[in-house]
Amino acid sequence: MNVTYTVWGAVALGITAALVLLARSGSRDGLGYLILYVAFFGLGPAVNHVLGSEIYGGIVPDKIPQATLGVALAIAGMFVVGLVLPARRAAADRARLTDSSPPPLLTLAFWVLAGYAVALLALRGPAMLSGDKLLRIDVAGPWHYPYLLLQIFACSTYFMAVTSRAGRIAYWANFACYTAYCLATNERDFIYVAFALLLHRQLFRTRGVTLRVGVTGALCLLGAAYLTSVRSGQQLGVQQALNEGSVLTVDTTVMSLVPFVVPHTHGATFWHSVTALVPGLDGVPPALADWFVGHVAAGSGSGYGFTLTGEAYLNFGMVGIPILFGLLAAAARLLMNRVDRGHFTAYLSMLFVVSLMYNIRGESRALLATLVYGLIFYGLLQLVRSRWGGTRRVQPAPATRVTPVAGQPAPPVTAGSRR
Repeated sequence: MNVTYTVWGAVALGITAALVLLARSGSRDGLGYLILYVAFFGLGPAVNHVLGSEIYGGIVPDKIPQATLGVALAIAGMFVVGLVLPARRAAADRARLTDSSPPPLLTLAFWVLAGYAVALLALRGPAMLSGDKLLRIDVAGPWHYPYLLLQIFACSTYFMAVTSRAGRIAYWANFACYTAYCLATNERDFIYVAFALLLHRQLFRTRGVTLRVGVTGALCLLGAAYLTSVRSGQQLGVQQALNEGSVLTVDTTVMSLVPFVVPHTHGATFWHSVTALVPGLDGVPPALADWFVGHVAAGSGSGYGFTLTGEAYLNFGMVGIPILFGLLAAAARLLMNRVDRGHFTAYLSMLFVVSLMYNIRGESRALLATLVYGLIFYGLLQLVRSRWGGTRRVQPAPATRVTPVAGQPAPPVTAGSRR
């Protein structure tokens, strides 16, 4: 398999697939942007390899063509779903999401999360900024990752939060504090949230093509590359930006192990993603990230993460990759096409896209857990609303009873009136 033809063919497929979907929808097709995201993070190091630039030391060069083909199959699976399930042509109706005020607990949650970030930065900010990422996370304390997860849930409520002035102020104040916290701890989570937010706002635009999403996406990738350069101490440049996607580190290693050293698991890891949700259940294997470290750097304590393409290959080989990404694309398409059906679908669509972007370098266990815990978060908000009120709904005009005058025909019955 010629590595040059494979890499440039995969790049061409990613760009072509995205442009076709975006051209059909007037730039409102969220799958088009997600395909570009997958192509960038999956193929960047392969492009560097073809150009003769430096790549991650953990990548297995002999497996780059096969791993590149895997990314191409993921793109193809998403593209086919995008053609079979087209994006809605009309812009989503924003008025359908303005019929209620945000739950009181949500506004409070924004201020609590913002206050936590401000307090931590004020007390430990100088210590954070003086060390590498691992030291910064250690200084941030044991609530670092729960805080980041809660922020994903809270920021996914955008369309619910901005229906009132108090909600808008609280949302953006919290987002600013969240961004500052991520920069201080060298985390990139806020970039995924920002891009997903802009992508969903694009669904409501009545005008067609806009450069806003493309420009913001480029800025997000530049920001991610900058944070990575800060972590590694390398100079920011095109090579560093392309190496931002470390999918090939995992995929080439997995493809060198499976099925020669480790057999295919035939769907077991996806089932374990479900069983891992049950607290205290015996017999649940460790996460795939830990499994990966055990095979490539046992006892080192290093964090490599995993990938969805690698998990699909580990279970079913190459054929599993387009099937998994086709299913994920179908879920994203169905949610985004229904984003204006109500606050729940808008929230779930935002949450799913953020989780998907985050877990391209993760696994199904983390993706499923984020969605389940996110639903619990939303349920708590609605439970508090139902018990303590805070709902403001647009009511139809009251019915008007008109008494007909003797000798004249009765007036027609209007909506809301009763005979």
